[in-house]
Amino acid sequence: MEPKEYLIHCLTQDRNHRYKQGISNGYYAGISDFLLRHGVWYEPVPFPAGIRKGRKKYCFRNSAVLAIEHSQIFRYVEGYALYPGTEPVHHAWNLDRDGNLFDRTWKNGGTAYLGVVFPTTRAITADGWCYGVFNNPESVLKEPWRGE
Repeated sequence: MEPKEYLIHCLTQDRNHRYKQGISNGYYAGISDFLLRHGVWYEPVPFPAGIRKGRKKYCFRNSAVLAIEHSQIFRYVEGYALYPGTEPVHHAWNLDRDGNLFDRTWKNGGTAYLGVVFPTTRAITADGWCYGVFNNPESVLKEPWRGE
């Protein structure tokens, strides 16, 4: 199965399980449901020179910081992605002005990325921590998404 097909397969299974079990985060049956309805596919490009990679396993912070420090160039994106040899991972990355994907966390990048662009303010909590948009108590999962 191709990476995009596999990611869709896994997200669909998760969403269907949540529907069957009556599991909900408000309006959506989890991140998988939200992404299957609103997610966009992104293709990675080589990381630009002059911008350092971030810490491993800190994708939400790495992506938010890059979007804040270089707000004229990068936007924050969150969703699910595949890294070679792994199951789908809740992940964050950046887009440049031309819509190119830059993954500051994974050394060689992933094989499939499905996500939604969010303002960095959604990814950072009031106390300054960055856990990601979907992990925030004021999650976008509670009401129908209309974009931002």
